[in-house]
Amino acid sequence: MTFRPIEASLPLLRSIKNAAVKGDQRPDPTQPAGNKFQSAGAKSEHGPGGKAMGNFAGQLYSLSLGHSLKNATPEQKKDKAYVMNIVGHNGVELEYADDSLKKDPDVVMAAVKQNGGALQFADIKLRGDRTIVLAAVRQNGAAICYADQFKQLPVLEDREIVSTAMETYPDLYTTLPDKMKQNKDLLLKYVSANPKNIRNLDPVYRRDPEVVRAVIGGDLPLEYAKALIDLGIEFPERLRGATPAQVAELIDTRRDFKNDGRPLALVVLPKKDWNGAFANNKVLELMGKGYHVVLVEAGKETDLYSAITGYGGKQKISLLWIGGHGTPGTVNFGSAPNAQYDETDYLDLADRREMKKLGLGDFMEKDSVVVLQSCSTGRGREGKFNISNMLGEVFTHSTVYAPEQDAFISDLSYDSDNHVSGVVYGESVPTYSSYPLSMGHPERIINYVVDPGSLGDLNLVSPPVGKFFNKSI
Repeated sequence: MTFRPIEASLPLLRSIKNAAVKGDQRPDPTQPAGNKFQSAGAKSEHGPGGKAMGNFAGQLYSLSLGHSLKNATPEQKKDKAYVMNIVGHNGVELEYADDSLKKDPDVVMAAVKQNGGALQFADIKLRGDRTIVLAAVRQNGAAICYADQFKQLPVLEDREIVSTAMETYPDLYTTLPDKMKQNKDLLLKYVSANPKNIRNLDPVYRRDPEVVRAVIGGDLPLEYAKALIDLGIEFPERLRGATPAQVAELIDTRRDFKNDGRPLALVVLPKKDWNGAFANNKVLELMGKGYHVVLVEAGKETDLYSAITGYGGKQKISLLWIGGHGTPGTVNFGSAPNAQYDETDYLDLADRREMKKLGLGDFMEKDSVVVLQSCSTGRGREGKFNISNMLGEVFTHSTVYAPEQDAFISDLSYDSDNHVSGVVYGESVPTYSSYPLSMGHPERIINYVVDPGSLGDLNLVSPPVGKFFNKSI
């Protein structure tokens, strides 16, 4: 790397400064008020890391001109014009100004307009000045955490201040008083910023058409949002970015499915998702590849069976996608963490006999594909007790893809007909592909009369090991 003298770098520094002072910097609300601002992307998923240079560039710019208050003389630190010039380039230099200027509204206003975080260095009286607080949060929403909210100015009850702050700091919503949380404009701003935020809301908002529309985004007609709710879709964040036409098609396929000649992809995702994992899915991608996608949310194993027989009875299934938090021996559809165990909330190894009795394999196309979006369901690979091998014995004409460890689906591969032909479960995560029994793979034939004591260290269930073996297989 070649270093140039600071004089030669001044034009570059000026251009960086001019661009960066408009950037999205905000303080880290988890840090004490004396800490400097962090870059926007450092801890918040809402801030673009590409704008992280603002405060640093301002400091470089000030230092390059010899304008840093830290090493200024006491007289300079009291000189209003001198200080205003510096904080206008780097607001947080206010920290080193004389205390008399930290009480000066003009100086403080200049500082917070450049960097909202400078509010932390203002006199406490000005930290309760509404005009100054509003200017600070307009530049950086998280500056609200430095306002004197408990004394002169109840900022969390000021709708304009809160709404302005949430433009760049939407997570502020989680700290608002209950009355403010019920404000529809603030609520919509919160979920629009990040669709996964809906999981932090009261469940009633999942059934609010305006919230559903905001989560999906775009120009979705309100009647489409209402239709999704009527169909029992409780996780609109899984359709984030869908066009109105795509949503309309998903609604139509659920209301009145017709075989239109396209390959059928049945996507079954869980009713319980405590960490938002299934907001990352491939529904829209599959639609774009020409699949006729049916999206169903399942809370019970029987919801999966009904979806397979219901839609597979009208057209053989080309792609079956099963999502749910998983272990080698379970896929969780409807059980919340620490809830009382109910075997029907899970697809597990003990369901093999029931699935075969229902003839679920008969509803699949020859050479079809089953994709498990469920952690560790392929662990142990062939010849082991895992969900992938169990499904391979149910769907004997299907290739089953499953991850061998905790993972997410990062990529799909397609053949020349745009049919799924491979799954990548994240970087460095092995994919277990169990091929159809009809192709002749005897290692897939397993003795399913299970002795729980012989399972070794495989964590097949979540709750206690062995409970699902109470079901006759």
